[in-house]
Amino acid sequence: MCYPNDSPTITRRWDEFLDENPPLAYTPPDVLVRHLPDIFVTSDNHWFHHNIIRFQERPWNVDDLMTERWNATVGDHATVLHCGDVVHRCTLEHVTTHLPPLNGDKYLLRGNHDRQARALYFANRGWRLIQPFTAPYRDWFVLITHRPVPTERLPQRTINVHGHIHRQPPYSTRHINVSVERWDYTPMRLGDLLDEALAKQQA
Repeated sequence: MCYPNDSPTITRRWDEFLDENPPLAYTPPDVLVRHLPDIFVTSDNHWFHHNIIRFQERPWNVDDLMTERWNATVGDHATVLHCGDVVHRCTLEHVTTHLPPLNGDKYLLRGNHDRQARALYFANRGWRLIQPFTAPYRDWFVLITHRPVPTERLPQRTINVHGHIHRQPPYSTRHINVSVERWDYTPMRLGDLLDEALAKQQA
């Protein structure tokens, strides 16, 4: 599989796609809040980003591996919350041609690499875009973000579910890093992760 970089000389540009489509629209997170324990979470797949294989010590076939494990874990009618950075360093044509169908009802919280045109591309293919949000869970709160909130700024009785830092360990026991490197390149059930994090608070 090739990994073409963004370049002004490549056929159809991401910014052309942006010019051809309406502005981004965000969906309220109501469904995610109501079904919080049962949704699947993942982050920072960086599909088609060749250099990340070296940077994050990923297996050479990681793109295929992530697709296989996503679809083996997530059913057709399940809900998936992606905490950002779906693809990186690839052309519009490459994503359209090479990103396989992914199971589930997909929500995207934009990461730092989910630029406007890329977010719009996924929105046009059925992904719902959301903003960071907070939800109640077992007398605590869950704050969903792309970047982790610094521990000193995290409100009391709040668990921060985030991505962005890849294989780095979470900042504290009140952080859950859902980047794919931390979970064997597989989406995880959020309720299981939250229960584990809350058990640590009571230990």
